[in-house]
Amino acid sequence: MRLLAGIVLLVATGCSLPVGDGPVGDGEEESFDERASVRASVVIHHTTTAPSRAAASPARVRSHVSARFLRVSGIEGSTAEAVVGLERDVAEAALGCRELEAASPAVPEDASSSIEMLDVGDVSVSSDDLTLPLAARAFPDVGEWVSGVVYTSRDESTPLPAEGSYLIETTGSAVVDGFALRLDAPALPDGVRLGGFAIDDAAPPVLEAGEPLAVTWDVPSDGNRVGDRIVLEWMSSPMDRRPIERRPAHRDGARGEGADLVAVQCVFADDGRATVPAVYTSLLAETASVGAEIEMVVRRHRRHDVRLPGVETAWVDFDFAVTARAIVE
Repeated sequence: MRLLAGIVLLVATGCSLPVGDGPVGDGEEESFDERASVRASVVIHHTTTAPSRAAASPARVRSHVSARFLRVSGIEGSTAEAVVGLERDVAEAALGCRELEAASPAVPEDASSSIEMLDVGDVSVSSDDLTLPLAARAFPDVGEWVSGVVYTSRDESTPLPAEGSYLIETTGSAVVDGFALRLDAPALPDGVRLGGFAIDDAAPPVLEAGEPLAVTWDVPSDGNRVGDRIVLEWMSSPMDRRPIERRPAHRDGARGEGADLVAVQCVFADDGRATVPAVYTSLLAETASVGAEIEMVVRRHRRHDVRLPGVETAWVDFDFAVTARAIVE
């Protein structure tokens, strides 16, 4: 019996699927192990990078879409999600700021534990005149207990429209029936000001290390209604290799193998105004020299929780961001 028997999720164009709503199953028994749980996610990222004045380079766009459908047995669902790269920190984090610490999910030694990345046929994401087929790629080896495929966009150069209606479709496979799901994307962050400086001005914002940082932005008409979150992030490298108290390693080591980076993430309700406490900007004084530039990322995050027959947990994340350089004082 197929895992997602008879699934059809096609909501009226331009409307979001409300949290907890969706079709119900047909009551048929499933043939897979009752101890297993099925989890699914689609994540849509879009980042616009401000032009570099020093290099006279134009604004750059980077996008990435991924979809994962996994059947989990003998392991906690949250641990399995972390292993295969499903991040729930922004949607479920308490509001406020925190340092991001390196985290490696524990891998159980139980030989009966497994994560199966399910084949769901062809997967595509569409919006307006854009149709983006996803490629099925073998998931990287994690011991001997993860197998299957992950779906990703073929490159990162395709601009993805904000504030649009997205259609996510699969053709289905021998184990999973096809489905179609239409959801609304949020707007890109706009009118962002850090400490009173607009991030899109000719001169970059100036951050005073050790002082509270006021953050303001424009709120779209549906911002509070749908529970969007604004996320401010930055990373900075230490000035030397001496240990700095409370310094964590960055989660993914994106700035170089062995680099010890301080990474800060602040999660705010999308209501147009917030403050980064001085304890977090003080890290800039420890890790960046006066006059140094760091990259600031401002993201608007929207999660749609959806119900699928035979699936314990399913969601779609939209993560639309703008980046800019800021000067440390």
